[in-house]
Amino acid sequence: MRNLLGLRLSAAPFGVMMLAAVLLLTACKDKPTELAPDPEFSINVMAVPVDWPREELDWPDNPTLRRTQQEAWARYGTPDFIRFIYTMDRRIVKPSEAIEGHRMAGKFTEQEQEWVYLADEIVLRFKGAETIERPLDDILRTVVMYGDPNEIKRWPELGVERTSFTYYDAGKTFNFSGNSLSDVYEFTPMPGFNMRD
Repeated sequence: MRNLLGLRLSAAPFGVMMLAAVLLLTACKDKPTELAPDPEFSINVMAVPVDWPREELDWPDNPTLRRTQQEAWARYGTPDFIRFIYTMDRRIVKPSEAIEGHRMAGKFTEQEQEWVYLADEIVLRFKGAETIERPLDDILRTVVMYGDPNEIKRWPELGVERTSFTYYDAGKTFNFSGNSLSDVYEFTPMPGFNMRD
């Protein structure tokens, strides 16, 4: 007597069960997903996983941009973080601003990426066939270290954009003039306070 697979049932019932289990596990195996930031830490930056880059999944669909990033990877190696850029002014955004349906002036229809190298203190930006290297600024360094702030404030002061990031759980407010850290105010931390704007 034979089953649907053509195997004799009396000959190898254990083998048939093992084959069925392997086929079931293969069918149920999670397929790899695109890289995405962990919203518990940051929607603006993401630590690069150990298995990055996964051949087809982690490279852009645009062939020019794909080639540019692959050449940068061959030259600089794997970045420590990937930064997701949502707006033309390249600012750190609040989670509420990054959601798909949120409208705001200067928001990209498709987010851009930058690669962050902490030890070298550089950031790579990709623009078509061009790779632009710039120094790692204090605003991005703070987000890489602490995640997205609980509160972001921006205001102009004497022609310079001032920004403050408050981290209630760490008990710190970082104040920036342009992209440079100007001072840090420390207060009693509020552990467990992780609500963000």
